Amino acid sequence: MRGRLMWAVAFILAAVAGAVAFDGVGDRAGSSGTGDRATRGCEVELSDALSVKPVDGSACAFSIEGIAEAKGFVREVPEAFAREAFGMGVFDEALATEDGTIVGMVGKGSAAESFSRLSSELADRGWAFVESGQAHVGTFVKGSGSYRWLLLSCSEVGELVAVVVQVR
Repeated sequence: MRGRLMWAVAFILAAVAGAVAFDGVGDRAGSSGTGDRATRGCEVELSDALSVKPVDGSACAFSIEGIAEAKGFVREVPEAFAREAFGMGVFDEALATEDGTIVGMVGKGSAAESFSRLSSELADRGWAFVESGQAHVGTFVKGSGSYRWLLLSCSEVGELVAVVVQVR
Protein backbone atom coordinates (compact mmCIF):
# COMPACT_ATOMS: atom_id res chain seq x y z
CA MET A 1 0.00 0.00 0.00
CA ARG A 2 2.82 2.44 0.94
CA GLY A 3 4.49 2.19 -2.47
CA ARG A 4 1.17 2.74 -4.26
CA LEU A 5 0.53 5.84 -2.15
CA MET A 6 3.95 7.31 -2.95
CA TRP A 7 3.42 6.73 -6.68
CA ALA A 8 0.02 8.42 -6.53
CA VAL A 9 1.52 11.45 -4.78
CA ALA A 10 4.43 11.60 -7.24
CA PHE A 11 2.11 11.43 -10.25
CA ILE A 12 -0.11 14.16 -8.89
CA LEU A 13 2.76 16.47 -8.04
CA ALA A 14 4.31 15.86 -11.44
CA ALA A 15 1.02 16.72 -13.11
CA VAL A 16 0.72 19.95 -11.13
CA ALA A 17 4.35 20.95 -11.54
CA GLY A 18 4.40 20.04 -15.25
CA ALA A 19 6.11 17.13 -16.93
CA VAL A 20 9.08 16.07 -14.84
CA ALA A 21 11.85 14.02 -16.41
CA PHE A 22 14.12 11.93 -14.21
CA ASP A 23 17.15 11.34 -16.38
CA GLY A 24 19.05 8.97 -14.13
CA VAL A 25 21.48 11.65 -13.11
CA GLY A 26 19.74 12.27 -9.80
CA ASP A 27 20.48 15.99 -9.71
CA ARG A 28 18.15 18.83 -10.51
CA ALA A 29 18.14 20.11 -14.06
CA GLY A 30 20.95 22.49 -14.77
CA SER A 31 23.35 21.09 -12.22
CA SER A 32 26.16 18.73 -12.88
CA GLY A 33 26.63 15.60 -10.89
CA THR A 34 27.54 11.98 -11.00
CA GLY A 35 24.13 10.65 -10.06
CA ASP A 36 22.76 8.88 -7.05
CA ARG A 37 21.47 5.50 -6.02
CA ALA A 38 17.85 6.65 -6.45
CA THR A 39 17.94 6.57 -10.24
CA ARG A 40 21.24 4.93 -11.19
CA GLY A 41 20.93 2.98 -14.46
CA CYS A 42 17.41 4.24 -15.19
CA GLU A 43 15.66 6.79 -17.29
CA VAL A 44 12.32 7.56 -15.70
CA GLU A 45 9.94 10.04 -17.25
CA LEU A 46 6.64 11.29 -15.90
CA SER A 47 4.53 13.06 -18.47
CA ASP A 48 1.24 11.63 -19.74
CA ALA A 49 2.41 8.18 -18.63
CA LEU A 50 5.22 6.61 -16.65
CA SER A 51 8.17 5.41 -18.68
CA VAL A 52 11.06 3.50 -17.08
CA LYS A 53 13.93 2.42 -19.33
CA PRO A 54 17.34 0.96 -18.51
CA VAL A 55 20.24 2.97 -19.91
CA ASP A 56 23.54 1.55 -21.19
CA GLY A 57 22.25 -2.01 -20.76
CA SER A 58 22.67 -1.78 -17.00
CA ALA A 59 20.23 -2.85 -14.34
CA CYS A 60 17.56 -0.29 -13.64
CA ALA A 61 16.90 0.26 -9.94
CA PHE A 62 15.21 3.24 -8.37
CA SER A 63 12.98 4.20 -5.47
CA ILE A 64 10.22 6.78 -5.49
CA GLU A 65 11.64 8.25 -2.29
CA GLY A 66 15.04 8.66 -3.95
CA ILE A 67 13.59 10.21 -7.07
CA ALA A 68 11.45 12.59 -5.04
CA GLU A 69 14.46 13.69 -2.99
CA ALA A 70 16.71 14.01 -6.03
CA LYS A 71 14.14 16.21 -7.76
CA GLY A 72 13.60 18.57 -4.85
CA PHE A 73 10.58 17.09 -3.05
CA VAL A 74 10.43 16.58 0.70
CA ARG A 75 8.38 13.95 2.51
CA GLU A 76 6.69 16.19 5.05
CA VAL A 77 4.31 19.11 4.97
CA PRO A 78 6.34 22.32 5.58
CA GLU A 79 5.81 23.99 8.98
CA ALA A 80 4.43 27.25 7.52
CA PHE A 81 1.99 25.27 5.38
CA ALA A 82 0.80 23.20 8.36
CA ARG A 83 0.41 26.36 10.45
CA GLU A 84 -1.49 28.41 7.88
CA ALA A 85 -3.35 25.80 5.83
CA PHE A 86 -3.46 22.29 7.32
CA GLY A 87 -1.23 19.39 8.28
CA MET A 88 -1.29 15.82 7.06
CA GLY A 89 -4.14 14.90 9.40
CA VAL A 90 -5.68 11.65 8.14
CA PHE A 91 -3.45 11.39 5.08
CA ASP A 92 -0.99 8.50 4.80
CA GLU A 93 1.68 10.05 2.57
CA ALA A 94 2.80 13.53 1.53
CA LEU A 95 5.31 15.06 -0.84
CA ALA A 96 6.01 18.76 -1.15
CA THR A 97 8.30 20.98 -3.14
CA GLU A 98 11.25 22.20 -1.07
CA ASP A 99 9.82 25.73 -1.01
CA GLY A 100 6.42 24.41 0.15
CA THR A 101 4.43 25.97 -2.68
CA ILE A 102 3.02 22.63 -3.89
CA VAL A 103 1.92 19.92 -1.48
CA GLY A 104 0.41 16.56 -2.43
CA MET A 105 -1.16 14.13 0.02
CA VAL A 106 -2.78 10.73 -0.41
CA GLY A 107 -4.99 8.76 1.94
CA LYS A 108 -8.25 6.92 2.31
CA GLY A 109 -11.53 8.70 1.69
CA SER A 110 -13.51 10.38 -1.01
CA ALA A 111 -12.80 13.58 -2.91
CA ALA A 112 -16.08 15.13 -1.72
CA GLU A 113 -15.46 14.36 1.97
CA SER A 114 -11.83 15.50 1.82
CA PHE A 115 -12.66 18.74 0.03
CA SER A 116 -15.42 19.52 2.53
CA ARG A 117 -13.24 18.76 5.57
CA LEU A 118 -10.21 20.68 4.28
CA SER A 119 -12.36 23.63 3.19
CA SER A 120 -13.74 23.82 6.74
CA GLU A 121 -10.21 23.73 8.19
CA LEU A 122 -9.16 26.54 5.85
CA ALA A 123 -12.23 28.63 6.77
CA ASP A 124 -11.40 28.16 10.47
CA ARG A 125 -7.95 29.61 9.73
CA GLY A 126 -9.30 32.71 8.00
CA TRP A 127 -9.35 31.61 4.37
CA ALA A 128 -12.24 32.80 2.16
CA PHE A 129 -13.52 30.33 -0.45
CA VAL A 130 -13.78 31.35 -4.13
CA GLU A 131 -15.90 28.95 -6.21
CA SER A 132 -14.08 27.39 -9.17
CA GLY A 133 -17.04 25.80 -10.94
CA GLN A 134 -15.36 22.37 -10.75
CA ALA A 135 -16.26 19.62 -8.32
CA HIS A 136 -13.81 19.32 -5.42
CA VAL A 137 -11.61 22.20 -6.63
CA GLY A 138 -11.52 25.66 -5.15
CA THR A 139 -9.41 28.73 -4.60
CA PHE A 140 -9.01 30.30 -1.18
CA VAL A 141 -7.69 33.78 -0.31
CA LYS A 142 -6.83 35.71 2.84
CA GLY A 143 -5.42 39.12 3.66
CA SER A 144 -2.36 38.27 5.75
CA GLY A 145 0.18 35.57 6.50
CA SER A 146 2.94 33.75 4.66
CA TYR A 147 0.42 32.59 2.06
CA ARG A 148 -2.49 34.61 0.69
CA TRP A 149 -3.69 32.44 -2.19
CA LEU A 150 -4.37 28.70 -2.17
CA LEU A 151 -5.72 26.25 -4.76
CA LEU A 152 -7.16 23.02 -3.33
CA SER A 153 -7.92 20.06 -5.59
CA CYS A 154 -9.17 16.66 -4.39
CA SER A 155 -9.38 13.68 -6.75
CA GLU A 156 -10.13 10.02 -6.33
CA VAL A 157 -7.35 7.70 -7.44
CA GLY A 158 -8.78 4.20 -7.30
CA GLU A 159 -9.68 3.59 -3.66
CA LEU A 160 -7.64 6.58 -2.49
CA VAL A 161 -8.09 10.33 -2.40
CA ALA A 162 -5.31 12.55 -3.70
CA VAL A 163 -5.09 16.15 -2.56
CA VAL A 164 -2.93 18.73 -4.30
CA VAL A 165 -2.51 22.21 -2.89
CA GLN A 166 -0.70 25.14 -4.47
CA VAL A 167 -0.02 28.20 -2.31
CA ARG A 168 1.37 31.66 -2.89
